[in-house]
Amino acid sequence: MIGKYRSHGWKLFVDGECRDIDSNLWEKAVAECHRNGYRAIMYEVISPETGEVLAFAVRADGHVDSGTVTHVIDCMESHRLS
Repeated sequence: MIGKYRSHGWKLFVDGECRDIDSNLWEKAVAECHRNGYRAIMYEVISPETGEVLAFAVRADGHVDSGTVTHVIDCMESHRLS
């Protein structure tokens, strides 16, 4: 999933700046979740063509949810409750 964003030129939106998506982002996010006890880490991404802002979250178990911020949060909440 993250590779799809990266290959299509999407950028991370961090602290008001656009940044390239690191090829090791998934691995780093999973490791950070385990190191810090997080359930997931969510990132905002921006489409290069439309400027649309979406999100994806990398869960501690490696699963990735993507879509609107609301959708990603709903996915993470439903996963937590199941």
